[in-house]
Amino acid sequence: MAKPIAKKLLIHQIVLKKPSGLDRDRNPTFSETVLKYVRIGATLQTIRGAIGEVKADTLTLFVDAKYTQYFTTQGEATTQTLPQEGDGVTWESKDYTVKSVTPSFAQDNSPHHWEVTLE
Repeated sequence: MAKPIAKKLLIHQIVLKKPSGLDRDRNPTFSETVLKYVRIGATLQTIRGAIGEVKADTLTLFVDAKYTQYFTTQGEATTQTLPQEGDGVTWESKDYTVKSVTPSFAQDNSPHHWEVTLE
């Protein structure tokens, strides 16, 4: 089996927000899971167009199969909860949306890690 991503590289923590329904005012509600020992890679860019400059930052979230840990917002350990397209992610007080999730395999049938594109 291939070595997992080195734990010293997994320095970030995010909050994963999965839609869980609607409240009585028809506003969406979310269940939140804290993912510890993940890595965020940022691609920061500004696009110039007809309407001026627009920020088009994209982030790549790396979720390791071995070292990433999952917790409730109260700090209790919970089961593995992977991001899916359309979920929300909060990192450093900014909200992002999951655009794609790609499992990366090494030498067997189980994923080595997942690469999640955030916008």
